Amino acid sequence: MALDVGAEMNQLALEIIAKLVFDVDWSDRARRLRDDMHIIRSSWQREVSRIVKPPDWLPLPRNIRQRRALRSIDNLIWDMIRERRASAVAKNDMLSLMLTMAANGSGSAPVSDREIRDEAATLFVAGHDTTSAALAWFWYLLARHPEVEQRALAEVDAVLGDRTATDEDFGRLKYLEMVVKETMRLYPAAGFLFGREVVEDVEIGGYTLRKGAWVFVSPYIVHRDPNNFKEPEKFDPERFAPGRVESIPPYTYLPFGGGPRICVGNSMAMMEIVLLAATVLQRFRLALEQGQPEVESELEVVLRPKGELRMRVLQRQQQEIPVPVG
Repeated sequence: MALDVGAEMNQLALEIIAKLVFDVDWSDRARRLRDDMHIIRSSWQREVSRIVKPPDWLPLPRNIRQRRALRSIDNLIWDMIRERRASAVAKNDMLSLMLTMAANGSGSAPVSDREIRDEAATLFVAGHDTTSAALAWFWYLLARHPEVEQRALAEVDAVLGDRTATDEDFGRLKYLEMVVKETMRLYPAAGFLFGREVVEDVEIGGYTLRKGAWVFVSPYIVHRDPNNFKEPEKFDPERFAPGRVESIPPYTYLPFGGGPRICVGNSMAMMEIVLLAATVLQRFRLALEQGQPEVESELEVVLRPKGELRMRVLQRQQQEIPVPVG
């Protein structure tokens, strides 16, 4: 069976974040939501790439599609907030936590439903987009490096056997975590660019940056700088092994940003990716489909495989020879 793994990982991550944020099963509408998010991401990417931006009110087909997609997501989140406000049933999800904190006055100023909507939308959008991109690149790189795949499979078998993975297994799947980290070094989801404002005059590399200036960082470029990583284009999970990981210079590995504004969901994302990968690897291998060209990357807000990533899902007991690549 062959699948577009990029699309499947996006749909899976979307269903998971819907459960975490809203405690709902959106498997029946995940495909439509995935399509809406694709329209929104494409529109955002066009806007930041343009020198001249046409007005949003122009009735261009792409503007109409964007407005419909945004309205669909927005209405869905507002429906969840209104439903939760009207319900007396307590739920164990992020939306309930935000509403409880707002009701208890946890903060210096009242929190409006609009602010809760904004936070929920950010968690929902960012919480599945980056994870799904990382997972797609993980399966692609694993299929291209059979020696890494075999070691990952051996670790999964040794740690999990036939039982279901739990959060306690995350700390035991050390090699799988190394593979995920190296995947995110080569293909960081937030590959380009995030900004930081200079809070005081500082000199860096012979350049003076004045207070109030903006500095933009590209993790993709930093991660592939030979000054930071030896043989930077090589896929080498051992970079993150004990004894080697300590040699990585500070702030040169930035898949989740860095400093006080590092992504608050970084630990959850790492655990989700590792445990998802382990769960699949207990029963299946993913091999590149015959004729699948070498995958290029594209920036659609997040860095993801361009076009379809066609892969065959193989039962672990199937002794099939992996499709030769590259």
